[in-house]
Amino acid sequence: RFASPLTFTKTACHLATPTVSHSGHQPKIYSQRELLARLVSLAWQHRLGCVLLIAQQGALVLLGLAGLGGIGVGIDYLRHVLDPTLGVMTFPLGWRPPEHWTSMQVLTALSIWVLGAAILRAVLTMWIAVTNSHLGQGKIVVGLRTAVYSKLQRLGFRFFDANTTGPLINRVTSDTQAVRLFVDGVVVQGVNTVLAATVYLVCLARIHAGLTFACLLPLPIVWTLVMLFSGWLRRDYTENRERVDHLVLVFEELMRGIGVVKSFALEGWASTRFDTANEA
Repeated sequence: RFASPLTFTKTACHLATPTVSHSGHQPKIYSQRELLARLVSLAWQHRLGCVLLIAQQGALVLLGLAGLGGIGVGIDYLRHVLDPTLGVMTFPLGWRPPEHWTSMQVLTALSIWVLGAAILRAVLTMWIAVTNSHLGQGKIVVGLRTAVYSKLQRLGFRFFDANTTGPLINRVTSDTQAVRLFVDGVVVQGVNTVLAATVYLVCLARIHAGLTFACLLPLPIVWTLVMLFSGWLRRDYTENRERVDHLVLVFEELMRGIGVVKSFALEGWASTRFDTANEA
């Protein structure tokens, strides 16, 4: 998730550096820490939307716990009905069914509780999708594309001599989507993952601390594998981006020169050139 936003931010930083278009110096290479700081700063510009998404995701976790809790109470109640020697049956939030209720009525009430939590969870999931789309596509992507396009209009000819059309098209189109993914796919989801993990760990620890610890034992191994895989992926991702940039450049050149291609009957050559770049 970090690879594409970081790459775009690096290009955006190059666009924002005056020396790129007015001098022959190489653009500054930003470290991972600097790029992450810029991405976090971008997320901070949309902090209200991010906070709303985090609150919605937190409510989603609570509704999930409510549904699981209702199922657990129903199982405990069935065990109590079948074997009254297990002790006094306790219900959550101090609620107790009326004495005249039958076992089926109690189970029906618990079923309604679980079904209601599931319905609310479905409605909230739809609301989260709408909020996420409004924040990402309606604000972040539009703002980024406007800023990058505005900067491109102010750059000198030296910049466009040093950069081909393909990478520039990708920066303005696909990479803005990648930066948007950092906000709603890394910042928001990261906070939600921490909150959900904390809540579930507390619940698990209250049930059985030893079993909770046993479940967490594989985490260091998983973390190591993820870090190794990220290193391999970043290298391959960089190479893939270069090939995609070349493909976009070939497509743009062929479309711009389509009159020449038709005039000299070069359709076969043009098709072969595009297929070669596409297969690569």
